[in-house]
Amino acid sequence: DCTGCTGGGEAQMFHAESADNMTFKNGSIHDSTAVNPTGGMSYISGFNLTFDNVDFYNAGAGDSLVHSECMYVAGLDDKIDPDSQLHLYALTIKNSTFYHCSYEDVFFGGSQYVVNLLFENNVVERDWNQYPSGSVRNIQAIKFRDSSGDNLTPDIGRVTLSYNTFRGIVHFGSQNNGANSNVYVGPLIAEGNIFLSSPTTCFSSTSAIWRYNAHVSGSCGGTGSFNDANLMTTTNFVNVSNDPGDWHLKSTAAKLIDKGNASSYPATDRDGNTRSSGSAPDIGAYEFQSTASGGPTANLWVDPNGGTCTRQASATTY
Repeated sequence: DCTGCTGGGEAQMFHAESADNMTFKNGSIHDSTAVNPTGGMSYISGFNLTFDNVDFYNAGAGDSLVHSECMYVAGLDDKIDPDSQLHLYALTIKNSTFYHCSYEDVFFGGSQYVVNLLFENNVVERDWNQYPSGSVRNIQAIKFRDSSGDNLTPDIGRVTLSYNTFRGIVHFGSQNNGANSNVYVGPLIAEGNIFLSSPTTCFSSTSAIWRYNAHVSGSCGGTGSFNDANLMTTTNFVNVSNDPGDWHLKSTAAKLIDKGNASSYPATDRDGNTRSSGSAPDIGAYEFQSTASGGPTANLWVDPNGGTCTRQASATTY
């Protein structure tokens, strides 16, 4: 658990630069305040880095010009498994939550390349700012930025966005809310995600696959995808008003339950519940959990009077 830092510069509470084979699991990184123009609460680069079930929150800013991301990903190394010859995931972020991050929740790019990213089963809120207190800048929850400036070299390569719930904007490009400006993405799979903010830029190329995603507006297309202006309502989610919200699905979320890709999904959801519990996985970070009515029904041998056991004549619900 990393907490409590006010920095004269970047206020980095977790710094893993050029790290290899590191796992941060079942913890939290939270409550920092940066007072200079740039700074991420956590700063990472390297290879084979995993964040699993980590809460990132309250990355504060000392003034209106400060960038204080919950996570700043400077660059990732590209390595190939010598046996399978497959590219290995350099960074895995899964089963985690990002909220109250005063610029972007997660920033990818920096001055180096970001390759082999798996972003799965995460809940990512909109950006947040403490200056002025509680205001929302409406920048991005997730931002992929160009690093080479040539719009040719893959700055972001082999990215998988799988079964996440994004309350904030997901953006590919160098300009705020722009459409794919100066960023080149290699193979991209975006599958089973909920996008609750607009605009979310849709990186479009022959190497990008969008499928089974739910958008509040402007669907990026693909098999099983749709857009619904009324997506962010209590018909679908437990609580949409709080910050952070509660994005567990309700039984009335008919457009999301069993609407994921039946042939491709994580084995569990954000809470560790098994996927899928129906004919197909549910879209988003959470698999809907039904509540059984009543207990088991059985014929039981009971001793009603402390004497000889007798058998009930018929099955009874307990």
